[in-house]
Amino acid sequence: MEIDMIEIDGSYGEGGGQILRSSIALSVLTKKPITVNNIRANRPKPGIKPQHHAVLSILKTLSNAEASGLEVGSSKIEFFPKNINGGKFRFDVGTAGSIVLIYQALLFASLKIKKPISIELTGGTDVKWAPSWDYFVNVFMPFLKKIDIDATVVLQKRGYYPKGGGNATIHMQPVETVTPVQLDQLEIQDKISGKIHFNALPDHVAKRMKQTVYKKCFEKSIRVDISQKQSETSSPGIVMTLWVDDKEIYIGCVGLGEKGIAAEHIGNQCSMNLIKMMETGATIDTFLFDQILGFLACAKGTSTFFIPELSDHAKTNMWLIQQFFPGKNIFNTCFNKKNTKVIIHGQDIYSFKE
Repeated sequence: MEIDMIEIDGSYGEGGGQILRSSIALSVLTKKPITVNNIRANRPKPGIKPQHHAVLSILKTLSNAEASGLEVGSSKIEFFPKNINGGKFRFDVGTAGSIVLIYQALLFASLKIKKPISIELTGGTDVKWAPSWDYFVNVFMPFLKKIDIDATVVLQKRGYYPKGGGNATIHMQPVETVTPVQLDQLEIQDKISGKIHFNALPDHVAKRMKQTVYKKCFEKSIRVDISQKQSETSSPGIVMTLWVDDKEIYIGCVGLGEKGIAAEHIGNQCSMNLIKMMETGATIDTFLFDQILGFLACAKGTSTFFIPELSDHAKTNMWLIQQFFPGKNIFNTCFNKKNTKVIIHGQDIYSFKE
């Protein structure tokens, strides 16, 4: 019998690792086999990189899938998912690859699990081009709780680039339905919370970073409360995470320390990026929207909210999701002077016959 496969052009739009992770997660969730071609074709070093290979291998194991082309450097994969079984699993990313990005993919792919599942990962918790651990815990996970996804995370150890070595565990329970959100009231935002974690650096580096944020917030009459803590990690590093302290607003920003970049510069950029998003009146930040739009596309009902702007990552993700729900009008956007209104028509993934 001929198998009806979904074919995805991995070079479409933003064309990076995200389209690969999201394609496989959608395949596992919908149990639709896929082919992904032209993987990262427009990048200087095309094909699957080690950090992408990690999440693909984990999703293959969890979904008992048959697959080809999953090796590092491959430009094409074929993936045939089956069921995700409950239980306890442990995986080592093997690098400082982001365990937050992996957990986000696993949470989405596991929306229809029938039994509880726990997954322990070792890798990077606070690395470049990924949400920090504190963003994951204080922005992303509270949003999942709001839409009735039952999951908890426990951090054992942080891991910075290049050695990684961070360790965490996530516990996921079966979900009955994903609840849509109505966050369509433009809000006045005047309070920021934050955390700074660092290792093998003097305390004054964190203090200077924090003082810069306090100064910027004072100029804008914004209240701010930031804690700082030294962590035991395998590599030196520092990360700042800021977020709006409001139960109906999901906006955050990350500043990751780099060699040769002053603490004041990082604090200034992180705080100004957050304040800029706050001033749009948005209720979900640009980055979170990209991370949660798949969840809301699976909800039972329509979600409405405001974002600061529509990123290329989000446009690519919206296109990708539509490939799995052909003929459905899922996403509508309305561009305003200060922000973008988003309406997502959830497809109630739990009503689909398997």
